[in-house]
Amino acid sequence: MTTLSKARVSRLDLWINPIFDELISSQSQLSLQVLSRNPDDSATSDALAETHAYHVSAAKDELPKRWFVNAELIQNCPKLLCVSAGGAGYDTVDVQACTGAGIAVVNQAGANANSV
Repeated sequence: MTTLSKARVSRLDLWINPIFDELISSQSQLSLQVLSRNPDDSATSDALAETHAYHVSAAKDELPKRWFVNAELIQNCPKLLCVSAGGAGYDTVDVQACTGAGIAVVNQAGANANSV
């Protein structure tokens, strides 16, 4: 990544507190992409292939399996540097596969504590 390019942050179009988008968008060195969760959407896979950070839902029941972070998704996302799981746990993230590929994994536990 050159000093002139922005780091691409991607998330799917699942509900998230709007402050997430506001904070990411306020950073001049970051570019936010909100992608379709439709598992048949090739535009989502194309965009993820170019992303540097993927904020993924930790709720396995609301996330289509195609967008889980596993060895296959990692193989198709050569620029991926970080996976951020929103919520408690890593049910949608293969942490071992990420670690093996040199991808940092972080968790945003407690973000939904007030609503729960």
